[in-house]
Amino acid sequence: MRKKVLIVADDIRNAYIPSLMNAYQGRDCETVIGVANFFKSTYCPDIVHLQWPEGLCMPGDSCIFGDTLLAVRERLEHFKRYGAVVVWTVHNIKPHESNLEEFDRGVYNKVMDAADIIVHHGQASVDIMIAEYPVVAGKTNIICPHGDYLIQYSNIRQCDARETLKIPQDRTVLLHFGNIRMYKGLDLTEEAFSTWHRADKYLLVAGRLKTNPTNVFDRLIARWNSRLRKRRSDCRYDLGMIPNDRVAYYFSAADIVMVSHRAGLTSGVLAMAATFRKPVVYPDIGNFSEQMEGWVAESYRVNDTGDAVEALDRLLGRLQGDCPLNNSTWLARNSWDEHVERILSAVKDRRTVTGDR
Repeated sequence: MRKKVLIVADDIRNAYIPSLMNAYQGRDCETVIGVANFFKSTYCPDIVHLQWPEGLCMPGDSCIFGDTLLAVRERLEHFKRYGAVVVWTVHNIKPHESNLEEFDRGVYNKVMDAADIIVHHGQASVDIMIAEYPVVAGKTNIICPHGDYLIQYSNIRQCDARETLKIPQDRTVLLHFGNIRMYKGLDLTEEAFSTWHRADKYLLVAGRLKTNPTNVFDRLIARWNSRLRKRRSDCRYDLGMIPNDRVAYYFSAADIVMVSHRAGLTSGVLAMAATFRKPVVYPDIGNFSEQMEGWVAESYRVNDTGDAVEALDRLLGRLQGDCPLNNSTWLARNSWDEHVERILSAVKDRRTVTGDR
């Protein structure tokens, strides 16, 4: 019998959701997306697959749904009464921007209380989430590695990408990519770059500056903006939304991708770098090391600039030694088809145990 799946997310600009949707459809699942469909549709899915709990609402937002936390709980109870299995994928321990911790925790708790199956992108996530939210220990926890970004992949020659972005052809290009938030450590990347002893180095920074005007740290980031936009001969800052059809140019232009989070659970940039066959240096936190299994990467101690520079040198040494950049093993491990197959298998196992439809 064909399964009906409701993916509770609106952000289809992020390749994660379209990739997940395609994989469900590839398994002959009828797939619908959208937060509005979660709250108001009469659609009766077999699987409600939640993503970011904070995406269900804004703090203090009552709009047409009434009390937010109550509305979330009632809709989850509604779906479960009709036999839906509730699946939640853990992307973050808590939301990126909001400072309303009590409200945030309330939304996350509502989702976790209702979840039958929790999807993690690594074993580290299971351990971290159980420590933060003990209720997770009583759920069915499965590990599905973060999928690839083949849906966005384009085979662009490095020389063509650099010509388009006006980057010198003879440089070793270090890429810092993605939304710029305090905890993502752009300053650490800059410090590592400045102390990296390479005459041919070039820093490429691309991503939207994400600020909260009520947050003192975000105000400092905004103040940095004018400095970051200054162009020097050894760097380029593109601070803004990177259109999806331009993403491939930034990764194709790079030699190495640097991820410099001070905190985090999972990084889409790691998966994107591996998809584009770009070696990575990254902090050893959360699921990051598991995400890089099967790919060319070096880790460093979180928030340790000196160790990050040593990781850059180790990685460059491997590359100069003709290290093969074949990502077929990584792609097989991080297949979206395998990702969805594990979810559907867990749903089937649950229905077998509970006797649900």
